[in-house]
Amino acid sequence: MSPGPLRLSVAEIDVLCTLLALDPPDALELHDRGEPALTDARDDLAARGLLERAGIAATVAATLRRLCCAPLAVELDGPRGLHAVAGVDAATGVLAVRHGDDVALRALPSGRAISAVPELLGPLRPAVGRPVRVPVAVVTDAVAAAGEDTHRLVVELMRRGVSGAGARTLVDANREVRDVSRIGVTLRHADGVRHGPYRITVQRTASGHRCQRPCAGPPGALVTAPATGDRLASEIEELIRVTARGQRRGAGRGSTRPADTGGIGSRTGASTW
Repeated sequence: MSPGPLRLSVAEIDVLCTLLALDPPDALELHDRGEPALTDARDDLAARGLLERAGIAATVAATLRRLCCAPLAVELDGPRGLHAVAGVDAATGVLAVRHGDDVALRALPSGRAISAVPELLGPLRPAVGRPVRVPVAVVTDAVAAAGEDTHRLVVELMRRGVSGAGARTLVDANREVRDVSRIGVTLRHADGVRHGPYRITVQRTASGHRCQRPCAGPPGALVTAPATGDRLASEIEELIRVTARGQRRGAGRGSTRPADTGGIGSRTGASTW
């Protein structure tokens, strides 16, 4: 691969992966483009010297194999049509970033490829407030009692044992949500593909960025916290560990999708707990 990124269209990746018998990462959301688009893509690849009679250019084939067959993938479903995946092994990785119909692929050391995924969200402005952990059932009951009244929601959360500061943080975390991103993990191994049991949600709100996810402890408990670069790096490392533990127990056979659960903001679809 050249020092700069390799730029391909979605249709070109579809053509190349088909020829190489590769399954492209789900996170890039490559859908069937139709035969006319694929024919044009083949012509474009040939004109660029990436597809020849002898086959696919070696550096292009190696890059796509590294991306599609990597034992670990860290995936981003971002705002405004941003999708990305870092496919890595012990030493090397490929970062693929999709904007619209264009995908840029760059070879990076594995650690750098992983850290580059949350950086695609841009500068983070951590929201005000401390980390809060609360059972999902408490949030669900409080929302049902409060309806659309956010002031009453604070009261209902406190009635159910959430501290005043924690209740206000929970409500603020889901007020004026401007965009939502999700980070997930996939492991590939001899028995198949193992998706992480959950995805890390990053919300950009009026008060700043927050991240939230299921937490260790009783089933149905969730944690929300101000989002910083260090926090997201730690959360990704933990998600990789949790997914790997499930794989070692044998839960990785076949393919399972991470669950998304609803929270305060799910009334409008703007937020996911």
